[in-house]
Amino acid sequence: PELPPVTEAQTAAMNQTLTRARDYFNRLRRSADSLRERGWDTSPIEDVLDDAESLLGDAERQYREGDRRGFEATMRQVTERLRDAQTALNSELSKVKITLALRYRESIQSRVTKMRESLSTYQSVIPLAERTRVMYELTLTEEKLARIQQNLAAGELDLDELVDVSDDIGAALQNVSNEDIRIALEEMNRLRNRVDALVQEGSQGGEWDAETLRSKIEAESLKLQRIKEYLSSLSTHTNRP
Repeated sequence: PELPPVTEAQTAAMNQTLTRARDYFNRLRRSADSLRERGWDTSPIEDVLDDAESLLGDAERQYREGDRRGFEATMRQVTERLRDAQTALNSELSKVKITLALRYRESIQSRVTKMRESLSTYQSVIPLAERTRVMYELTLTEEKLARIQQNLAAGELDLDELVDVSDDIGAALQNVSNEDIRIALEEMNRLRNRVDALVQEGSQGGEWDAETLRSKIEAESLKLQRIKEYLSSLSTHTNRP
């Protein structure tokens, strides 16, 4: 049987439904584009969104033609595809968060390793008792990092724990009573990681051109060298308990 004409209220409702679906689709598309631009594989999400976009085109045509029954059937499919896209996006975001957390954990481990090396290299300027306490706390930090590694491997992410453990290195250095030496060690650790990050940026083709990157690396390396020379020149402290 022929359906009655679409009323003004029904037309308004169809328009509202279409607008909301299009807005939701656009948000999902922007999120997928953002991930893709950062190098993540979004092809599964893009495939679902392409289907949803095609269906939205059909729904818009049915809306213009006043085909309420066809419109409602198509919008049910659109809703399903957008739900699938959201699920795929959430899954990919979880993978991204885990991957980034792993990289951050590795950067903290690198900082701990470099600090151990610095303490060993410049042990003559830090009293033995203080150096021992710092080493002990760094060991506790590494144990935390090992637990975090296990949790991340199991797909469990605790950002608060990662942030807390990143503060442990600075806390460990508070055992060094000489403020100048403590600050020098902290700054040296920061600069070593900064130089490493810049070198990695260059190897991955980052935002800076080669000349700018080289200039930045040279500047940070010069600062690092001055701190090393300062620590090497100190003779105030000896290895006394």
